Amino acid sequence: MPRNGTLLEAMMTRTGPFPHPRTIFVMCLGLITACGSGNESGAGNASATAAAKSEAADATSGEGACALLTMAEAKAAFPDVTAATQEESLAKQGIRACDWGDGPGGRTFQVRISESTVDDELGTFEAGVVDPFKQTKLTREPFDAGGQVIIASRAESPNVVQDVAVAAVQKGANTVVVVTSRVGGDRDALKARLGTLATTAASRAS
Repeated sequence: MPRNGTLLEAMMTRTGPFPHPRTIFVMCLGLITACGSGNESGAGNASATAAAKSEAADATSGEGACALLTMAEAKAAFPDVTAATQEESLAKQGIRACDWGDGPGGRTFQVRISESTVDDELGTFEAGVVDPFKQTKLTREPFDAGGQVIIASRAESPNVVQDVAVAAVQKGANTVVVVTSRVGGDRDALKARLGTLATTAASRAS
């Protein structure tokens, strides 16, 4: 249904013979009737839209690593997340990965499944974010489900060259990893959010 006024504007601006007055009356009556029932149909549409959004939020977001979390679970940790996209470049290394961000190509955090151990995964990230010429050891903090988290912040240490927070948990022969560059704010809250994401993702990993 066009917006209010569109139908009348179309009649007023059309070329050719102007419609018969009875035709105008019928068309206006139809428009008024439609507007009068708008609240009922609008409420129905709103309910259907809300139900669809709820169903989408509770469904996982694709295949591979993108099937490990629902939109609702991702938003609980990072509210601005709106999309999940398969990260194809890591597939050649045997790593299944999914980028969660605020649109296609955006990355707020990444979930990956690799055929390695928690120690190997965290060691790889540590080597990449710490100045190799400085003797700096990042603290590995445990969380539920036997996983570990490291948080590296340039604001906290001059020997850190890149902000990163990583949570890793073992699932059979694989390790599920959640990584983000958003390390600001409360450290314990960040650790809890990443730990929850990693644990939830691991529960669905195979």
